[in-house]
Amino acid sequence: MQSRSCVALADVNAHKARLLVIAPLRIECVAVRRGLPEALVLRSGMGAARARSTALVAARISADAVAVAGFCGAVAGGFGAGGVGGARWVPRPACRG
Repeated sequence: MQSRSCVALADVNAHKARLLVIAPLRIECVAVRRGLPEALVLRSGMGAARARSTALVAARISADAVAVAGFCGAVAGGFGAGGVGGARWVPRPACRG
């Protein structure tokens, strides 16, 4: 499947991806596409409101796995160039009926 930065809401249900990657910045999307050309890549933009909007779109895409990729500036003093960080847990919002 070809990588795309945006997926139209009308087309979302037609997408089946092995890997869906969400990245906030354009430069991060470019880096992901270079390393994972088979992934479906969504650019979320920065901030909570944009993250929520992207999450609504991503929830409608059928994918075997979902990852969030991005640069972490000043996340912690122990990180150096090329460091990789990961979450110990991911909170799940309560389901709304």
